[in-house]
Amino acid sequence: MKLNGWQRLWVFVSALYLCVVSVYVGFTLPGPADIPHSERFYAQLRTEVKEKIGWIEPTQKSNSEKWVRPSDLFPKQQSVGLPNGHTIYFKGTVPENEMQEVAKDYWRIVEKEARQRRLHYVLIALLFGGGPVIALYALGWSVGWVQRGFKKK
Repeated sequence: MKLNGWQRLWVFVSALYLCVVSVYVGFTLPGPADIPHSERFYAQLRTEVKEKIGWIEPTQKSNSEKWVRPSDLFPKQQSVGLPNGHTIYFKGTVPENEMQEVAKDYWRIVEKEARQRRLHYVLIALLFGGGPVIALYALGWSVGWVQRGFKKK
């Protein structure tokens, strides 16, 4: 297949555009540290892990849908900070190795969320990358079709 000048221009412009989109996606792809804390991360923790945390799940009678931090119930709280800026608070008598285990379990949930968000991000990037390239070709082909209609035989 031989490409004419306009098709070659389309290939060149499309390649430049896709390079720009790829670089942008590479620099802005969300990582686990970019995922802010969500209350549903706690809901996904195992029951034995939840028991070590100094946060209480809301009851059905409560109007609050969020977990609350009852510092008055747990006066000696320990905490572990995580790379996404969240701090997990523990009941006062949790050993250091168990706190690290809870933090790892929480972080696995955050990494899973990051993988899902990255996949979604890449799919959106494919739409923003491929859509304009196809639209540009369709526009060029349409203009050529109209131009061919005005040529005298």
